[in-house]
Amino acid sequence: MPYLDVIHLSQKENYIIIISTNEEECPEDKKHRPSKDVIKRELMDAYDSLTPTDMGGKKKVNRYYEHKYDIIKFIEDVIEKTKPNTILIPNPSYNQDHQTVYEACMVALRPHDINHYVPIVLMYEVYDYTNWGENQMEMNYFKEVDIKAKIRAYRKMKSQVRSYRSPTDLKRWAETVGKKCKLKYAEGFRVLRWTEY
Repeated sequence: MPYLDVIHLSQKENYIIIISTNEEECPEDKKHRPSKDVIKRELMDAYDSLTPTDMGGKKKVNRYYEHKYDIIKFIEDVIEKTKPNTILIPNPSYNQDHQTVYEACMVALRPHDINHYVPIVLMYEVYDYTNWGENQMEMNYFKEVDIKAKIRAYRKMKSQVRSYRSPTDLKRWAETVGKKCKLKYAEGFRVLRWTEY
Protein backbone atom coordinates (compact mmCIF):
# COMPACT_ATOMS: atom_id res chain seq x y z
CA MET A 1 0.00 0.00 0.00
CA PRO A 2 1.26 3.60 -0.50
CA TYR A 3 2.54 5.37 2.60
CA LEU A 4 -0.16 7.69 3.99
CA ASP A 5 0.44 10.44 6.52
CA VAL A 6 -0.80 13.90 7.42
CA ILE A 7 1.28 16.85 8.49
CA HIS A 8 -0.04 20.08 9.91
CA LEU A 9 1.14 23.57 9.00
CA SER A 10 0.41 24.99 12.43
CA GLN A 11 0.44 28.76 11.89
CA LYS A 12 -1.98 28.76 9.00
CA GLU A 13 -4.17 25.83 10.04
CA ASN A 14 -3.27 24.05 6.81
CA TYR A 15 -2.80 20.33 6.46
CA ILE A 16 -0.94 18.29 3.84
CA ILE A 17 -1.79 14.67 3.17
CA ILE A 18 1.26 12.70 2.06
CA ILE A 19 0.63 9.68 -0.15
CA SER A 20 3.85 8.16 -1.41
CA THR A 21 5.41 4.87 -2.40
CA ASN A 22 6.19 2.54 0.47
CA GLU A 23 9.74 1.52 -0.33
CA GLU A 24 9.59 -1.54 1.96
CA GLU A 25 6.88 -3.10 -0.19
CA CYS A 26 8.28 -1.91 -3.50
CA PRO A 27 12.08 -2.29 -3.33
CA GLU A 28 12.59 -1.39 -6.99
CA ASP A 29 11.39 2.13 -6.15
CA LYS A 30 14.40 2.61 -3.87
CA LYS A 31 16.52 3.05 -7.00
CA HIS A 32 14.80 6.24 -8.15
CA ARG A 33 12.40 7.47 -5.47
CA PRO A 34 13.12 9.19 -2.15
CA SER A 35 11.98 7.39 1.00
CA LYS A 36 8.95 8.56 2.96
CA ASP A 37 11.30 9.89 5.66
CA VAL A 38 13.21 12.00 3.12
CA ILE A 39 9.95 13.38 1.67
CA LYS A 40 8.60 14.29 5.11
CA ARG A 41 11.90 15.85 6.25
CA GLU A 42 12.13 17.94 3.08
CA LEU A 43 8.56 19.15 3.48
CA MET A 44 9.28 20.14 7.07
CA ASP A 45 12.41 22.00 5.93
CA ALA A 46 10.41 23.75 3.20
CA TYR A 47 7.77 25.03 5.62
CA ASP A 48 9.23 26.74 8.65
CA SER A 49 6.17 26.27 10.86
CA LEU A 50 5.49 22.66 9.99
CA THR A 51 4.76 20.42 12.96
CA PRO A 52 3.64 16.80 12.82
CA THR A 53 0.16 16.04 14.06
CA ASP A 54 -1.53 12.75 14.81
CA MET A 55 -4.47 12.37 12.49
CA GLY A 56 -5.22 8.79 13.32
CA GLY A 57 -2.72 6.88 11.41
CA LYS A 58 -0.23 6.06 8.83
CA LYS A 59 -0.99 3.23 6.49
CA LYS A 60 1.36 1.49 4.15
CA VAL A 61 -0.01 1.09 0.70
CA ASN A 62 1.87 0.62 -2.55
CA ARG A 63 -0.29 -0.91 -5.24
CA TYR A 64 -2.25 2.30 -5.57
CA TYR A 65 -5.27 1.10 -7.48
CA GLU A 66 -5.68 -2.08 -5.43
CA HIS A 67 -5.74 -0.01 -2.25
CA LYS A 68 -7.83 2.90 -3.45
CA TYR A 69 -10.49 2.20 -0.80
CA ASP A 70 -7.86 2.61 1.96
CA ILE A 71 -6.77 5.93 0.44
CA ILE A 72 -10.40 7.13 0.16
CA LYS A 73 -11.08 6.19 3.79
CA PHE A 74 -7.90 7.91 4.96
CA ILE A 75 -8.81 11.13 3.12
CA GLU A 76 -12.39 10.99 4.43
CA ASP A 77 -11.12 10.57 7.99
CA VAL A 78 -8.80 13.58 7.65
CA ILE A 79 -11.66 15.66 6.22
CA GLU A 80 -13.90 14.68 9.13
CA LYS A 81 -11.23 15.56 11.70
CA THR A 82 -10.12 18.87 10.18
CA LYS A 83 -13.40 20.06 8.57
CA PRO A 84 -11.63 22.13 5.89
CA ASN A 85 -13.22 24.93 3.89
CA THR A 86 -10.87 24.44 0.91
CA ILE A 87 -9.04 21.41 -0.49
CA LEU A 88 -6.47 21.33 -3.28
CA ILE A 89 -6.16 18.06 -5.18
CA PRO A 90 -3.73 16.99 -7.92
CA ASN A 91 -4.37 16.95 -11.62
CA PRO A 92 -4.57 13.23 -12.50
CA SER A 93 -1.57 13.48 -14.90
CA TYR A 94 0.21 10.43 -16.26
CA ASN A 95 1.46 9.07 -12.92
CA GLN A 96 -0.49 6.14 -11.46
CA ASP A 97 -0.22 7.55 -7.95
CA HIS A 98 -1.56 10.96 -9.03
CA GLN A 99 -4.42 9.32 -10.93
CA THR A 100 -5.40 7.18 -7.94
CA VAL A 101 -5.14 10.10 -5.49
CA TYR A 102 -7.26 12.27 -7.79
CA GLU A 103 -9.92 9.53 -8.09
CA ALA A 104 -9.86 8.90 -4.33
CA CYS A 105 -10.28 12.64 -3.65
CA MET A 106 -13.25 12.83 -6.01
CA VAL A 107 -14.95 10.02 -4.06
CA ALA A 108 -14.00 11.41 -0.63
CA LEU A 109 -15.23 14.90 -1.59
CA ARG A 110 -18.58 13.86 -3.05
CA PRO A 111 -21.67 15.67 -1.75
CA HIS A 112 -22.90 13.42 1.03
CA ASP A 113 -25.53 13.59 3.76
CA ILE A 114 -23.15 12.37 6.49
CA ASN A 115 -19.59 13.36 5.52
CA HIS A 116 -18.31 16.91 6.00
CA TYR A 117 -19.01 18.96 2.85
CA VAL A 118 -15.97 20.89 1.60
CA PRO A 119 -17.30 24.01 -0.15
CA ILE A 120 -14.20 24.82 -2.24
CA VAL A 121 -12.29 22.18 -4.21
CA LEU A 122 -9.44 23.28 -6.49
CA MET A 123 -7.26 21.14 -8.73
CA TYR A 124 -3.64 22.21 -9.01
CA GLU A 125 -1.31 21.70 -11.92
CA VAL A 126 2.31 20.67 -11.74
CA TYR A 127 4.68 21.93 -14.40
CA ASP A 128 5.67 18.36 -15.39
CA TYR A 129 2.16 17.71 -16.68
CA THR A 130 2.53 20.34 -19.39
CA ASN A 131 5.31 18.36 -21.04
CA TRP A 132 3.49 15.15 -21.90
CA GLY A 133 0.06 13.63 -22.32
CA GLU A 134 -3.49 14.82 -22.44
CA ASN A 135 -3.84 15.84 -18.80
CA GLN A 136 -3.06 19.49 -19.28
CA MET A 137 -5.47 21.44 -17.17
CA GLU A 138 -7.59 24.38 -18.21
CA MET A 139 -6.99 26.97 -15.49
CA ASN A 140 -9.86 29.16 -14.37
CA TYR A 141 -8.60 30.49 -11.02
CA PHE A 142 -5.30 32.30 -10.52
CA LYS A 143 -3.29 33.40 -7.52
CA GLU A 144 -0.25 35.65 -7.47
CA VAL A 145 2.84 33.90 -6.15
CA ASP A 146 5.99 35.18 -4.46
CA ILE A 147 8.36 33.37 -6.82
CA LYS A 148 11.48 33.95 -4.69
CA ALA A 149 9.84 32.40 -1.63
CA LYS A 150 8.49 29.52 -3.71
CA ILE A 151 11.91 28.76 -5.20
CA ARG A 152 13.55 29.01 -1.76
CA ALA A 153 11.10 26.42 -0.39
CA TYR A 154 11.42 24.28 -3.52
CA ARG A 155 15.22 24.12 -3.25
CA LYS A 156 14.83 22.58 0.21
CA MET A 157 13.04 19.63 -1.37
CA LYS A 158 16.24 18.33 -2.92
CA SER A 159 14.83 14.94 -3.95
CA GLN A 160 12.24 16.68 -6.13
CA VAL A 161 14.54 19.18 -7.86
CA ARG A 162 15.66 17.60 -11.11
CA SER A 163 16.97 18.85 -14.44
CA TYR A 164 13.55 18.71 -16.12
CA ARG A 165 11.90 20.65 -13.29
CA SER A 166 14.59 23.05 -12.22
CA PRO A 167 13.99 26.26 -10.26
CA THR A 168 14.50 28.12 -13.56
CA ASP A 169 11.72 26.06 -15.15
CA LEU A 170 9.50 26.72 -12.12
CA LYS A 171 10.03 30.47 -12.56
CA ARG A 172 9.34 30.31 -16.30
CA TRP A 173 6.12 28.38 -15.70
CA ALA A 174 4.98 30.95 -13.08
CA GLU A 175 5.64 33.68 -15.68
CA THR A 176 3.66 31.77 -18.33
CA VAL A 177 0.71 31.33 -15.97
CA GLY A 178 1.03 34.96 -14.91
CA LYS A 179 0.58 36.09 -18.51
CA LYS A 180 -2.83 34.39 -18.55
CA CYS A 181 -4.04 36.67 -15.76
CA LYS A 182 -1.96 39.88 -16.03
CA LEU A 183 0.30 39.03 -13.09
CA LYS A 184 4.09 38.77 -13.15
CA TYR A 185 4.10 35.34 -11.45
CA ALA A 186 1.07 33.21 -10.74
CA GLU A 187 -0.19 29.74 -9.98
CA GLY A 188 -3.20 28.41 -11.82
CA PHE A 189 -5.95 26.14 -10.57
CA ARG A 190 -9.09 24.56 -11.93
CA VAL A 191 -12.18 25.17 -9.82
CA LEU A 192 -13.97 21.86 -9.36
CA ARG A 193 -16.37 23.28 -6.79
CA TRP A 194 -16.95 26.75 -5.35
CA THR A 195 -19.88 27.01 -2.97
CA GLU A 196 -20.82 30.38 -1.49
CA TYR A 197 -23.17 30.70 1.46
